[in-house]
Amino acid sequence: MKKSIYTLATALLITGTTLVSCKENTENKGEEVEVITNDDGNSLMVKSATQNKEWEAFKVNTDSLINENDMRIAELKVKMNNTSKAADSTYKKKIAQLEERNAAMKVKIQSYKDDSSQNWDSFKTEFNHDMNELGSALKDLTVDNKK
Repeated sequence: MKKSIYTLATALLITGTTLVSCKENTENKGEEVEVITNDDGNSLMVKSATQNKEWEAFKVNTDSLINENDMRIAELKVKMNNTSKAADSTYKKKIAQLEERNAAMKVKIQSYKDDSSQNWDSFKTEFNHDMNELGSALKDLTVDNKK
């Protein structure tokens, strides 16, 4: 009887140990956590790998939009130069302004530093709004409103 109790206890102990050691760590499942300190060294910030992936996807998407805007601006310049009539100075100014805004958006996306998720959300919202305005301004420039 004693031998069977010891055998059963040993089997349960081995089974329990195996089950506990094979269990996944669900707290950090798939996420790497990076601890960042500011210049003071006092406050810490936690930044997850998912935020980095979201940032990379956003950056790739906006870079492609900026490149599309560059191509549109180049097409507008070619159309302006190929016209037989004298180019309108206001049209030239508008193209130059749009080119400057597009360059500023490129600098803004390259110089962004992710400090916190709240800053990221506000930056993303503001940047998307500015990109939409720039895109609509490019489209509106080619529309002939004169009747």
